[in-house]
Amino acid sequence: MKAENIKAEIPAWSPGQQDTINAVLRRAVENFPERSFIEFMGDKYTYAEVSERACRLANGLARPDVLHIGLDVD
Repeated sequence: MKAENIKAEIPAWSPGQQDTINAVLRRAVENFPERSFIEFMGDKYTYAEVSERACRLANGLARPDVLHIGLDVD
């Protein structure tokens, strides 16, 4: 998705609003599960695919044997 189209896809959100960014994105997944959400290195992912991957990551990090988390951002 091109940056200029993000505002059209996701309602405006700013800190302090009652809805969290998580709630806004959850509604987007419910309303447009098969709509293209993001493109990365030539691959396109739908709202449903991104949500499923995020849930898998969160569940993996929530395991009791996970003690340290590292993030490499290039």
